[in-house]
Amino acid sequence: MEQKESKSNWVNRAYNKLTSPKAIKFCGYGVMIGYLGLLIIGVIIAATLDPDGYTVWDNWISDLGSIEHTPAPFLYDIACGIAGILSMPFIFYQERYIAPIPRTPEDLASVPHRMVYRGMSLAFFTTFLGNFFYIFVGIFSGDRNYFDLHMIFSELTFGFFMLGTLFFGFTLLISREIVPRPYNFIIGPIGIGAPLFMTVLNLIDSNPLREWGLLWSIMVFVIPVFLFTLRHAEKRLHSEN
Repeated sequence: MEQKESKSNWVNRAYNKLTSPKAIKFCGYGVMIGYLGLLIIGVIIAATLDPDGYTVWDNWISDLGSIEHTPAPFLYDIACGIAGILSMPFIFYQERYIAPIPRTPEDLASVPHRMVYRGMSLAFFTTFLGNFFYIFVGIFSGDRNYFDLHMIFSELTFGFFMLGTLFFGFTLLISREIVPRPYNFIIGPIGIGAPLFMTVLNLIDSNPLREWGLLWSIMVFVIPVFLFTLRHAEKRLHSEN
């Protein structure tokens, strides 16, 4: 019995540290600077030094991880790992405050609508898997595409991120905990429609520019949500102090 309680306490402590405002701030700025910075630098290096001339309308995103198109393919590989790992605490934090589990009778007085729980559960599951598979996009890059694993993990990443933005966008329309009004009515529909639309276009006829468009459509939703989550964590940090 004591061993079971000890394990439970260890899990709770780890969860609380993972979703603490300080952890969210560290991971958030790490993703914004590390991932976006490496991605932009990688594109600039490829565009400058690729003998064939790297462009977003002629080259796939995966070309950033190939020595055939850039002298620094490791930048994209590292960026994928940073995004996949450091983004995970965000979805735990967002679930914790958007759809908290009632633990006391007093908590029942402010329980969110059941659709918030359902939407957030689906958003958590799909976004977590998207982040998880993103790590393997970098591990099995264009230069290490064994058994076509790079393509498999890329499709899984994009697919789950698209579903994640769709479910998260729906949740934002009925929850104001992270993204307040009226911004939730702007960001929510973007998450629901933009990545889904670009996914359909890629399924009809995929090309490099449309693949980049899918990435941009996801980022147009994710970046504002990240910023609002950082704002939420900052407020909690001030209230704790």
